[in-house]
Amino acid sequence: MKPTEKEINIALNIVDALCAEGLKNELVYSGHGKWAENEGKKIMKDMGIRYNYGATKFVLVCEDLENWVIKLSYGVSESFIKETGISNFCAREAENYEVACKKNLGQFFAATYKVGTIQGVDIFLQERVDPDNELFYTYLEEYVDEWYSDSDREEENYWNMVEEDIFELEDGEKLEAIFRQDYTVEEIRELIEFCEDYDINDLHECNYGVTPDKRNVIIDFSGYSC
Repeated sequence: MKPTEKEINIALNIVDALCAEGLKNELVYSGHGKWAENEGKKIMKDMGIRYNYGATKFVLVCEDLENWVIKLSYGVSESFIKETGISNFCAREAENYEVACKKNLGQFFAATYKVGTIQGVDIFLQERVDPDNELFYTYLEEYVDEWYSDSDREEENYWNMVEEDIFELEDGEKLEAIFRQDYTVEEIRELIEFCEDYDINDLHECNYGVTPDKRNVIIDFSGYSC
């Protein structure tokens, strides 16, 4: 799956228009919602745009882009670049996707591509999916629940125990819980090794989505720390 020229142009025009209204400062100075929650809120609403943001990226969901979301990276400090080699988290994500495809692991990740640069801002498109945090948390619950006996489940604090165990899961265990319904043990092992090799981490339930053809995929795979 790759974006068409029309979809790319829509994305470039949207980011160009928003940068003219202040989005660029949000990104360059790592505002983490300051612009979006204030002067940018009405501007984006009038343009039919929803947004989300995390520690490293700003995401735009647009009515005019049915199959893609726009992802933009927050700026990072020179010291961070020197320490980690990462200057753009979205670029790292696109690079990871390219390598995953070469290793026949692309099916585990939402398709992600760099499509251009506007006003010094690199623009990326990622396959649009349904995040469905509750579904993926349920997968983790079911995975941990299998560790316990019937008598354990009768304990009054049983679900608190499960919640604590979910918090302690390793990323590899989370990947197994999410993908074991559709892939073999060997395929999941290859995915886990790939994520370890490329420092793809922080794989909690909010970092997955369901594609229109009902595949579970990872949607945040730049990694958070190295």
